[in-house]
Amino acid sequence: MFGLNRNHCARRVFLSVVTCTIFLIVLSNHLNSNALPKNLPTVSTMEKIQLERRNLLKQKCTELKLESMTNPLPARFKIEDRHQVMYCDVPKAATTNLKGLMLVLSGKFDIADLLSIPRLTVHEQNEMRKLAVVEPAAIFNNGVGNYTKFIFVRHPFERLVSAYESKFGSTIPDDRYQRRIGTKIIRKYRQEPTEISLEKGDDVTFVEFVNYVIDEWKSNRKWMDVHWLPAIELCQPCSIEYDFIGKVETLEQDVSFLLQKLNETDLIPSFQEKQKAPNTTQSVWRQTMKQLSQQQMEDLISIYAADFQIFGYPLDNPLQNV
Repeated sequence: MFGLNRNHCARRVFLSVVTCTIFLIVLSNHLNSNALPKNLPTVSTMEKIQLERRNLLKQKCTELKLESMTNPLPARFKIEDRHQVMYCDVPKAATTNLKGLMLVLSGKFDIADLLSIPRLTVHEQNEMRKLAVVEPAAIFNNGVGNYTKFIFVRHPFERLVSAYESKFGSTIPDDRYQRRIGTKIIRKYRQEPTEISLEKGDDVTFVEFVNYVIDEWKSNRKWMDVHWLPAIELCQPCSIEYDFIGKVETLEQDVSFLLQKLNETDLIPSFQEKQKAPNTTQSVWRQTMKQLSQQQMEDLISIYAADFQIFGYPLDNPLQNV
């Protein structure tokens, strides 16, 4: 009799636990779906966008015969093992936001701290596992072949202007680029520079900067600075198959979809609230580019031609509208 009662009680407890578990799962899914911003595209729409981006990349890589191109630098991945993701960062394409997000995903920081993570922790002193890929086979040889590989890109000219503003602008907090490269630019491209300009390098014009970028590319792009080196040179997208291609122009919806795929939908509202705004907009870069000569524009279009085509950016010339 007591054995039957015990069995009956055990069944009731088991059924109660199962019922509570199902209820909590349903409630969690309901809360997560409610937490998603209402303006996000549907999952099917985002899947279609991603498929179109990956297909365009493959098509253009084949048309331009870029699959076997020799890259001067290895692809630089940050690896986050908890969610099995690896991110190839393209400087000046929301890297502060995205590297910070990777640190949040790793559990080292809370999403509420995204904007307050120290700059050195995000960039120079980032402790995340790194992998430099020279050959695609290295991804499998290092045990991350099944990891989700993602990249974020940006309109090449907007990225170039952003690099200029952040490294040589008048309000930057870090003058290392001005003293190390700015002085070199002024010495080479400016007629009759002042002693103070040669000493500080803090008044580089955009035209001088572009001359430097063009000459750097033509002489030896292997040593071209990563902040303006084309994305195709940085992340080898024609030889490494990326699972996810994001764009700065659609940063919120792309990151939101990536977080959905990683089952981290609760981070979406906070990321949208805490992300660092870009320092360069379309109107800013188009106006800045109008300072250039036609020859400079043609050289820049040549340098970034592959980035324009494989990532689906319109190859427009701002000087044509002057």
